[in-house]
Amino acid sequence: QNRYWNGSRELTAAQLRELATAIVCQVKKRGPFTSLAEFVNRRVSSDTTLAVSGALQSALDDPAVSINEPFRNDSLSGTEGVASRKPVYPFPAAAKGPRRQGITGYVTQADLLTTLGPAISPRSDTFTLRALGESRDAKGTVLARAWCEAVVQRTASYIDSAEPAITAPPKRPVNVLFGRRFEIVAFRWLQPQDVQDQLALTSR
Repeated sequence: QNRYWNGSRELTAAQLRELATAIVCQVKKRGPFTSLAEFVNRRVSSDTTLAVSGALQSALDDPAVSINEPFRNDSLSGTEGVASRKPVYPFPAAAKGPRRQGITGYVTQADLLTTLGPAISPRSDTFTLRALGESRDAKGTVLARAWCEAVVQRTASYIDSAEPAITAPPKRPVNVLFGRRFEIVAFRWLQPQDVQDQLALTSR
């Protein structure tokens, strides 16, 4: 294991697939996230499976993920410390983990965020939608075609506004099914050239 103190780590495609699968599992278990901080940081909760670490670090610590496997045979129990301090930590579970975590070869969520950090952002509440409608004859020949564009924005209010917006998760069936209310803030009909220009931009 001495080699892990020098140089840098290279992960295999199989290890990246393991990690991606574990991250999806963590997101399903913890989401939806109300902020980037909630995604990255551990959750303040009595549930130790959520309170020990955030989604990314928990995925790395998943036994099915082999990235940090070489370090798991020498772990801290969370009870090490001065004997006169009882308990040693207010939350001993958070102190558990590999003794060598943090060395050069040990992959942490900080390493992931070095790459993800510049690109990750909160989900936008404003969306641009485009739709196409066609009129065809009995043989399927297109007689007319029209495009439209709408800008919609998600608001804080639920579909059933009788339920306060601060309620999370929602309780009323329609709000459980459809969530927050969307409002159309802009609408326009498009010309064929508008669509062609956009396709040309996205294909570059």
